[in-house]
Amino acid sequence: MNDTPGDLQSHATTPDASASKIPSSPATIESRARDRLASAIMAAARVHPDEEGREASAELRISVGEYVAALRDHGASVEHAVISTKELLAETIGGPNIPPDRRALAEQVVSWGIDAYYDTPIRAD
Repeated sequence: MNDTPGDLQSHATTPDASASKIPSSPATIESRARDRLASAIMAAARVHPDEEGREASAELRISVGEYVAALRDHGASVEHAVISTKELLAETIGGPNIPPDRRALAEQVVSWGIDAYYDTPIRAD
């Protein structure tokens, strides 16, 4: 076989596009989960407890779990996960003091987060 440029090109393999993808870093995964949770908190705070509210609540519960799991998987303690979740709540629905009408929502988010950290079933309260 002759190793001319034409021969080398005919034997070259085309790289697999899926093999060249770099997996997301833990910080990227955590950031995306944080953004999703922030959106879900804001959506849940805007709706009333009707059909739309149940959908917002379901999205919120899922996004809390993903965010806390990302923190846990990145090595965060449960205390850090709770503090980070509370900080995000403060940023999205009330600054340092969450308004009374949103406290129940904030308490539910923290409760779901703790459950998610320990990977226990989510409480229905």
